[in-house]
Amino acid sequence: MAKQQRFKMGRKEYLQRLFHEYIQEHHVETADATSVYDWAHKTGRWHHTQFDIRKQYIRELSRALRDERYIDPQGREVRRMHAAPRKLPDGQLAWEWADITTAKPEHMRVSLTVRRDGIVADAWQHFLDTKSYNDNNVHGAALPLFDYDMNKDIAEKQQPEEWPDENPDGEDQSS
Repeated sequence: MAKQQRFKMGRKEYLQRLFHEYIQEHHVETADATSVYDWAHKTGRWHHTQFDIRKQYIRELSRALRDERYIDPQGREVRRMHAAPRKLPDGQLAWEWADITTAKPEHMRVSLTVRRDGIVADAWQHFLDTKSYNDNNVHGAALPLFDYDMNKDIAEKQQPEEWPDENPDGEDQSS
């Protein structure tokens, strides 16, 4: 007989379970986080728990730094602070933050590589989700697969946001 595996449910898994219980109890297909919170709190399924203040500070500081933007000399709004992983002597992973205007090239190379790897991981998961939906949805729908070549999207975003009223080539634009 197989030994029953026992484990403590983590906070993330508990929140996921609460969401699915809400969906089931309310007989709905979609739900928003505010409604789920109100229901979980009202029914006693969710109580405010004590956080590790240090971890909470680190998480909030990281979010604040990740969201900090500035306008560069060329007029682009860019992320000011960039994180790169570093192993501590005890083997733990720490994220070191540097300002884009003063960061050393190796720090930026590592930071941008980590972010690109995240984009690839997101695209891979998106592809798997799309394929799974197409193979298993109850509607028999087959959504077209997405093109993950982002170069076309980047080229489009590089186009001017405003165009002149007159064609710079002198040609009539009305036709």
